[in-house]
Amino acid sequence: MIRKWLDKMAFPLVPIVCILLGFCTAALSIVGFFYISRGIERQKHLSFDAFYIEKIRSHASPALNKVAVIFTQFGSTLVLGLLLLISLAYLWFRRRDIWSMLFYLLTVAGGGVLNSILKHEYKRQRPNDNPVVEELSFSFPSGHAMGSMLYYGFLAYLIIRSERKWIHKVLSAIFFVCFIMAIGVSRIYLGVHYPSDVVAGYCAGLVWLLVCVGTLELIGWYKRRQRRTAS
Repeated sequence: MIRKWLDKMAFPLVPIVCILLGFCTAALSIVGFFYISRGIERQKHLSFDAFYIEKIRSHASPALNKVAVIFTQFGSTLVLGLLLLISLAYLWFRRRDIWSMLFYLLTVAGGGVLNSILKHEYKRQRPNDNPVVEELSFSFPSGHAMGSMLYYGFLAYLIIRSERKWIHKVLSAIFFVCFIMAIGVSRIYLGVHYPSDVVAGYCAGLVWLLVCVGTLELIGWYKRRQRRTAS
C-alpha cells in the first residue's frame, strides 16, 4: 500500500529512505557539534585535543610538512573558490543544470558565511605550539574542514546522482571521504587547529550539506511530479 502511494506521488521508496537517513545523520551531526562546543566552553576537551595532537604531530618531518601543506591548500578559500567556478562552468556548458549550479553555490558560499559566524560566536584561539604555518582567524570550527566537506561532499553527490556505473560512484565516494579526512588531519598536523575544531567543522558542514542537497532533491521531486501530472 505504501509503495503504491509513493508511486502515485512520483516519489520512489529509495529517495524516502535516503531522506530519512539524511535527517538522522543531520540530527547526530547537530548533537555532535553542540556537544563539542559546550565542552570547549567548559574546558572539558583540552585533554582530548592534546592526546590526538601529540599522536598526529609526533610523526612530523620536513617531507610530511610539505605533504600536509599541499593537502591543506585543497581546503583553502582560494582553491575551493577556483574549483567551484570550474564546477559551475562545467554544469552550465555541459549540462545546463541551473538548479545544481544554484545549490552548489549556495552550499559552498553559504557554508563559508556560516563558518565565519560560528568563528566569531565562539572566538576560540588557535593552538600555540610551534605551528608550521600561520593563521590569523579564530580556530573553531575549522573552515578548511567545513569547506572541504561542503565542496567535495556536493561534488560526490553530483557523481552519485549521475549516470555513471555504480562502481565508479562507490569509488568516488570513498575517495572523497578519504580526501576530506586528509585535509582535516593536515590542519591538526600543521598545528593550526585542535582536533575538536576539525570534527566540529565536519559536523557543521555535513548539516548544511544535507540541508542543501535535501532541498535540491525535493525541488527535483516536485518538478517530476508536475511533469507527470501534466502528461
